[in-house]
Amino acid sequence: ENTDNELVRMLTDLFDERIDGVEKVKKLKSEYGLRMTKEVEGEVTDMCTYATAMENKGVEKGIGIGREQGIDIGREQGIGIGLEAGKRALVEEMLRSGMAPQDISSSCKLSLDYVLEIQKGVLVKE
Repeated sequence: ENTDNELVRMLTDLFDERIDGVEKVKKLKSEYGLRMTKEVEGEVTDMCTYATAMENKGVEKGIGIGREQGIDIGREQGIGIGLEAGKRALVEEMLRSGMAPQDISSSCKLSLDYVLEIQKGVLVKE
């Protein structure tokens, strides 16, 4: 069981992202008594570099996905704001032309409260 624990500790150290490749090689030699050739040292360092590259690639992919989603959300919000502004401008123009709020509500399929709220703003501006 002690051997199992040591193996688990060694693997934990080997995959610890806070320790760079050079430090991992030193640790494998000093703490676990492993004799390492230059080739194995290079492989450990390469593995660490590869793991970091994969992590960075994942982060970049996540940022890209988040950016795309943000653009989509912004576009939808912009469309909604534009539609609301256009609807409001139409109601304001209809009110200025003398149309009754009830007729606007009925014609545009808008709530009477919505039209009356816009009417308050139109009256204040004039």
